Amino acid sequence: MLNRRGQAIAITLLVVLTLVLTVTSLYYFLSNDKVFNDNIDKVSAIDEVYLQESLINSQIQTIFDSATKTINKNDAKEVFIERFSKELDKYNEKTLGNVADQLREQLKESNIETNDQKLVFNVEIEISKSKAEVKGGRELIKVNYKYKKSFEKVFK
Repeated sequence: MLNRRGQAIAITLLVVLTLVLTVTSLYYFLSNDKVFNDNIDKVSAIDEVYLQESLINSQIQTIFDSATKTINKNDAKEVFIERFSKELDKYNEKTLGNVADQLREQLKESNIETNDQKLVFNVEIEISKSKAEVKGGRELIKVNYKYKKSFEKVFK
């Protein structure tokens, strides 16, 4: 003979524990989804800064190449500053943003090294990126990235 009362308790306990497990799992997944989305936003903000760094470096390299195209080693610093400034003026604020101002501030002889073989222009650039998402009246993500870069022209 089977104990019918024991089976009813076991089935009831199984259903209740299944519901508890399901509710707990759903709560866990929903709460972790927010953390996961925040991590994706952080990574995408950092990727955007790295992409902006690559574009800026490419544009500065183009300006640098144009400024040093026909430069000679005897009058390198003075001529370079003049030519680089002229080439930089051709780029608008939309293209380089506040980096153009940073370059103008650093366009001085102390940041330019020359010898018989090469001319080197050392710059320090800062890129800031903020995500537009606002929750609770505050920004969620702000990335400040500062790096040093040297642009080099080898004399022939």
